[in-house]
Amino acid sequence: MLAANQDRRPFQSVRVEPAGWIHGDFHQFNLLWEGNQVTAILDWDRLRVDWLLAELVRASNLIFMRPDGRGIDLERLSAFGTGYRATRPVRRDHLGLAVDHWWWDDLCGLWPLTRHHDRGDTTCDHFVFSSDTRRRGWADHDRDVRTAFLD
Repeated sequence: MLAANQDRRPFQSVRVEPAGWIHGDFHQFNLLWEGNQVTAILDWDRLRVDWLLAELVRASNLIFMRPDGRGIDLERLSAFGTGYRATRPVRRDHLGLAVDHWWWDDLCGLWPLTRHHDRGDTTCDHFVFSSDTRRRGWADHDRDVRTAFLD
């Protein structure tokens, strides 16, 4: 996949505004629910000041990826993005950079293998295959995913 997508590598190593405190691992499995209400957000070990849009793109991918291998749910992703932009103005070019950077970082990411081999932690082994499915789904439908994020 790297060879097939090398022309998509974002060469700008930038972080753009807005920046602020981010959870760092925000997704549906780090939420506790009571009925329709979120009662707690768990797993704060990656809390840091960083680029807010990077957290938005990462969380969106994790939350809206279909578990059956059919790729990302573009309709829900688009609705989420529209709602986010309605409450917080976002420059389209900044969001486009966040999308490009997150996708490339995810494509090159080896964190589940690092945890497994360097730390002996097997709790994230299932992410090796789910990450591959997510990457392929995005690569196969890149234009649609970008449209869902940006429009």
